[in-house]
Amino acid sequence: MYKQPNVAACHIQAPYQIYRIREVIEITGLGRSTIYAYIAKGKFPKQRKLGARAVGWRSYEIFQWLAEREVAARTVQFFAPSRHG
Repeated sequence: MYKQPNVAACHIQAPYQIYRIREVIEITGLGRSTIYAYIAKGKFPKQRKLGARAVGWRSYEIFQWLAEREVAARTVQFFAPSRHG
């Protein structure tokens, strides 16, 4: 489950960027429908309303989500049973 980052704990200098859906797709490698499905399940940062018909994501939330996925993948590899016997 994705948790909102503690901005004070992140070593991020303001200002951060706002990414639109095309940039989020490019950065994460996920498709649009997958991103919105993950949001609905609480597994991806929620978009922020920018205007009447525009939304965006905070850059630090996207990169934190990517870092968490990398840690999770390493943990799974570490604890996975060996195929060599």
